[in-house]
Amino acid sequence: MGDEMTTEDKLMLMKCQLLLQKKTLVENSILIAKAKLPKSNRKFAKNIHLN
Repeated sequence: MGDEMTTEDKLMLMKCQLLLQKKTLVENSILIAKAKLPKSNRKFAKNIHLN
């Protein structure tokens, strides 16, 4: 019975999953924006790192 998650644990897990989904959406948006940049701006865009 020690493996059961409390309601607070479930809520925290859901919050973490939502944050990870949002992070992925932001990263994808950045990659799409970089791909749409003209070649002259890509050199600058390379300096933007995703962590």
